[in-house]
Order: sequence, then structure tokens, then C-alpha cells
Amino acid sequence: MENPNMSMPEQRPYTNARYMYVNSGAVATGDNDFIVKIETNLPDGLGEELDLIMSPRMAKQLRDILNNAVNEYEEKVDEIYMGHNVLDSYNLNEDKQE
Repeated sequence: MENPNMSMPEQRPYTNARYMYVNSGAVATGDNDFIVKIETNLPDGLGEELDLIMSPRMAKQLRDILNNAVNEYEEKVDEIYMGHNVLDSYNLNEDKQE
């Protein structure tokens, strides 16, 4: 069996990488920046919150990176189910009868 971590370096120099599970987020925009608020919401309240402040250019790069990753994932696995309430809130539910 192939080791899935084989291609990852054992230690990355000069990094203080932190990992956090994210299940909630929001974005605010200004003339010169985007503020992305990511959160871990737990049943008993907010677990952790982090604000990412980035340039509009970086926000666009992040959008493209995530779009590509989601498209590749869905090609391999299947479409990610968003639920009818999420689709309705963005007027994306094609099955909706008017």
C-alpha cells in the first residue's frame, strides 16, 4: 500500500502553519482589501475565529484556487450536495416551481 504522506516533506523550514476546521464564514470588502472571517462553530458556541485580510488580487487568486479544487474534487467523487435551503437562498435551485 502506498504511503499517502510520502510526497510531503517531513519538516517545512521557516513556517508556523496552523490548522483549523472551518464550518462558517463571511466576507467584507473595502476599496483596498477583502476581510474573510472564518469560524469553527460548535454546538455550545463559537470554537475559534480568524480574520484573513487580503488584497483584491489575492482574493481573486484564492477564489480561482478553490474553484479549481472543488471542480477537480467533484470530477473524481461527485457533486457536493449543498442542500435545498442553501440553493434557495442564492436562487440557484433549478427544480424550484414558480
